[in-house]
Amino acid sequence: MEGLAMVHESYKLLILAKAATMKSRQEFYDTDVKGASIERAFIVTYRRMEVDFFDEVQRSIEGEMKNAEIQLSLEQYTNPMAELMEIVGGFCKAMTKSKHFQQEVEK
Repeated sequence: MEGLAMVHESYKLLILAKAATMKSRQEFYDTDVKGASIERAFIVTYRRMEVDFFDEVQRSIEGEMKNAEIQLSLEQYTNPMAELMEIVGGFCKAMTKSKHFQQEVEK
């Protein structure tokens, strides 16, 4: 019988603690902090707006990075005529070296 009474008292204390917690929570959410409401609905909406903002910032940054990569690739693209001139110049140098080598072999 004594055990049942102790369980009943413990249960009663748990119920009182839960009621106090709910009351405290309701009082907390009913207050304003520096003019801003801290109701659950407001907090959820505000957090959703923050997440959306950061998602938009991330998409914007990714877009800027892609545009920068494209711009860099366009800037690094060399002129075909300049490339051809480099190839011909390299070929001429190779031919000159080949002629010098051939002349040394003939001596």
